[in-house]
Amino acid sequence: MIKRIAFILISLLLVVSGIRQFSFSTATSVGSGAQSPPAPAQSTPTPDTRAEDAQAIAEIKKRLAGHEDEPAETFFKNIEILKGKKASRLPAMMSALTGLLGVGCSYCHVTNEWDREDKPTKQTARKMFRMIGTINKDNFEGKNAVSCWTCHRGNPHPPIQAPATK
Repeated sequence: MIKRIAFILISLLLVVSGIRQFSFSTATSVGSGAQSPPAPAQSTPTPDTRAEDAQAIAEIKKRLAGHEDEPAETFFKNIEILKGKKASRLPAMMSALTGLLGVGCSYCHVTNEWDREDKPTKQTARKMFRMIGTINKDNFEGKNAVSCWTCHRGNPHPPIQAPATK
């Protein structure tokens, strides 16, 4: 069991490290093994954006009234992760993500045009959801043992540091 968990954690680290290489992540100083502080979030919520996000979620919930039990893909456009799940799960899931990643809705979405596919962060989020789902299914009997918080801890880019090189 310990080997299995170690394998999962190493796999997560490798996936996250690979994603960080192609993102706006921190740079490592050559030869020192030191790492500069993480770059600030591209869409750090402010009181104004938090209010806008809360209003957008409230509007979505209002439009959703009476359709909560329908499959998400019949009510929303471009649904991949929640296909076959109740539409009522989407607003709560999106609201939770803002805290888990420390970003506002506009980090992944074009505000008020939620179905647009313009932002690469939206595609990355989908990949991460699939990864988390697979890890939990294959290693934790489908329980929600691994989540966005496991690595992100309220940051858009996981604050995982690579080991110092010799």
